Parts: sequence; structure tokens; C-alpha cells
Amino acid sequence: MKQKIRTMGLIISTGCIVAAHGAVHPYTALRGGLSIVNTVDVDVSDYGTPPMTGRGELDLSTGGNIEGAFGVGISGGIPIRLELAGGYQRNNITALEDVRVDGKIEVGSIIANLYFDIVDFEAAYDPGPYDSPVIPYFFLGGGVAFADGELEGDSSSDEIGIFNIGVGVGLNLTERLWADLQYKYLVAEDMEISDSTGKAEIQMEASQIQFGIRYMF
Repeated sequence: MKQKIRTMGLIISTGCIVAAHGAVHPYTALRGGLSIVNTVDVDVSDYGTPPMTGRGELDLSTGGNIEGAFGVGISGGIPIRLELAGGYQRNNITALEDVRVDGKIEVGSIIANLYFDIVDFEAAYDPGPYDSPVIPYFFLGGGVAFADGELEGDSSSDEIGIFNIGVGVGLNLTERLWADLQYKYLVAEDMEISDSTGKAEIQMEASQIQFGIRYMF
């Protein structure tokens, strides 16, 4: 838990240092889209009835995600945005090593992100006319995830670290309104599902494709 807090603190501190040298422009955002799980490795130790032990791979269906965020853009100098986002995603478990199983993984997250706009942020924020109505960006961040897993009727919750990196483009719609399209790659610490017999540790990597709206105050 301390490592997760340090990661979020480092990102926020970096943004605050830069903010001290430029103007601050707050905004809020709402995004949602698809969650595609790339790989899910599971390490089972005396788990289930009858007890199972070994390593395998879970198959998960494509799921959905939604995310709300509050951020500030820093103009004058390095064109960055500092953002705190709260999100939720769900994927259904369909098979374990090609054997059909029922289950689901739900993940709620709080992530601090650092965005780098490939343009001077003040030029993008000030009222038009806009020289560049389409602004690409990339970002990275880390935080904490609250994961709930269910496998064959057994459920468990775990608090894990989560990290992401991504790219996107912002499209100017009005003086203060932007549309966002972004791709995000997430890696989480191992999640543990346990019962009275043993446990299953799940390591998940996922991709999110999100479309959203950003409103500048």
C-alpha cells in the first residue's frame, strides 16, 4: 500500500512543481469504452472443489469501462496536464485452459496520471480561432485498484497496485469543450482469490479504448 501511495504522490508532486511555473486551467472529463484483456495468468494452489494446483491461463470476454476525472492543465512552459481519475471495468471469465468456467473480474481504480500535450497548452485553452483543433497527447500514471473476483461461485476482494500508459487525441468542439479518443494499456499486481482450501493468484494485463468529453472551466 505504501508503494502505491508513493507512486501517486510522485506524479502529483511532479505536476505541482511544474504548476508553480505556469498558469493553471482546471477541467473535468468523462470517458468510457471497451476493456480488452490481453493476458490473464493464474497460479492455483489447492483451490476449489476438488482442489486444483498448477498454472494456467484464463479466458475473459471483452468488457466495458467508465471513468470520471478532474484535472488541471499547466500552460507556460512544459505543456502538461495533471489528472486524478476514478474508473470501473468488468470482464466475464469464460474458460480456464480451454475448460469452460464461470466467473467475473470487476476492478475499481483511482489513478493519478501525468499527460503531455503535443502543443503549448495555453494555445489550446485560450478562445479560438484555433491553429490546431486536433491535439495528440500521451500519458502515464499509477495508483490503486480495488478488485473483486468470482470463480465458480467463490468470490474474493483484493487491493492491488495498478499502472497505465497510453496515447490519445483531443478534438476541439467549442471554446471549452473537447472530445477525446484514447488507448490505454494497464498492468496490475497479482490479484488473489481464496477459499477455505487454498488460493488462486491472477495476474492481468488489459487494454482500454475510450471515448469521452472534456470540459475546460
